[in-house]
Amino acid sequence: MDKPIWQTPLKRLRTLMIAAISMFAMVLAVPVASAVDKDKAPKAALAAPATSTDGQMAQLLRAYPAATQIDTKTVKVKEGVYISLPSASPSAAAASCAYYDLCLWQNKNYGGYGISFTRCEFVDLGHIGFPTGGYWNDKLSSYINNQTSGTWSGFYNWTGSWDLWTESFAYEATPYIGDYYNDKIDGVYVC
Repeated sequence: MDKPIWQTPLKRLRTLMIAAISMFAMVLAVPVASAVDKDKAPKAALAAPATSTDGQMAQLLRAYPAATQIDTKTVKVKEGVYISLPSASPSAAAASCAYYDLCLWQNKNYGGYGISFTRCEFVDLGHIGFPTGGYWNDKLSSYINNQTSGTWSGFYNWTGSWDLWTESFAYEATPYIGDYYNDKIDGVYVC
């Protein structure tokens, strides 16, 4: 009796390679499509505030279906990008910014939703969906640069080209970015 196709060594290897490539493509395609395709941005999945952290997390996971829950307040939306629920206080939010991260918040005093970055790269905030709809561009009001001492990050505005508007050297905590920059940052260069 002949062996099934998946039991011969070369055919088994080929089958496993096809399965691995298919899974890898699915994992990559979902976050990229949801992060870049403006028609697939999170719609008002969190429009009605939840009454508990569990409820808020459930809504956050609905807003980012491809996300992985990291802890009770944070999801990983793609490699190097994390979204966090609003904290109870500015000190709790500031304490949540891990060493090596650049952390941004929607409101001044580290209020509202947070987004943190762990990879050295340029990030177009207009390609990352905001939890209540729209995108992260034009939402920055406060930040903490908690990367290694002296590490630079740049904050950019899109005006037909990327213009460096302000910069930060770690460690720096900025509870309010100022009226001129508030809700105008469209991209960040981390590291």
